[in-house]
Amino acid sequence: MDTKTLASLKMPENLKLDEPLKLVRTEGELYGVNELCRATYKKLYPDINEFHNNPFDKQAHILFTQDPSGKYKSMARLVIDSPLGLPEDDYFPIEVKKYREQGTKLMEFGRFIIQEGNPILLKKFYKAVYQIAEAEGVGAIIMAMRAHHVGFHHHKIGAFLLSPDINLTYGGKHSLACVSWELSATKDRFFDWVGLPKVKNGNKL
Repeated sequence: MDTKTLASLKMPENLKLDEPLKLVRTEGELYGVNELCRATYKKLYPDINEFHNNPFDKQAHILFTQDPSGKYKSMARLVIDSPLGLPEDDYFPIEVKKYREQGTKLMEFGRFIIQEGNPILLKKFYKAVYQIAEAEGVGAIIMAMRAHHVGFHHHKIGAFLLSPDINLTYGGKHSLACVSWELSATKDRFFDWVGLPKVKNGNKL
């Protein structure tokens, strides 16, 4: 395994992820998560081809888990907005452009792969997503997802629909919707769910 440290975004030192979540730090880990993504997404979205050497990886915090044997089992990529933009910018609705015009810092939460029926790990991923966004000063997290996932994000988190169909399938069977998770509008039930202090008017209660 290549253990060379990546010259990528660095997390604040005081941020501790819940086990078993890890943050990609080395070229070997980046290769491993991208192989997991390639093996999973080529079945669901056959038109996606950029897995390795993806330019957005350099602007991302990438979370992952491994089993005891070292096999990569789950991942999520959190791309911070930059002059490169966000991965799905060509398909996002006009509201995303308006966020930028208002000076809102954006992050795209995507390439999320997790075993179905693992609510504990799901909670840990979403807790980490919030913590990373908060640490980065992100105002809104943009997500492209299948329509049947929108309800969960609205009810549990407070995310809202920007577009029910962004005309993007990547060769799969389902078109994708776009939602926005504005951190300042996060629902109290989200904080209860993930075990974080509630936030009101930018201050923790």
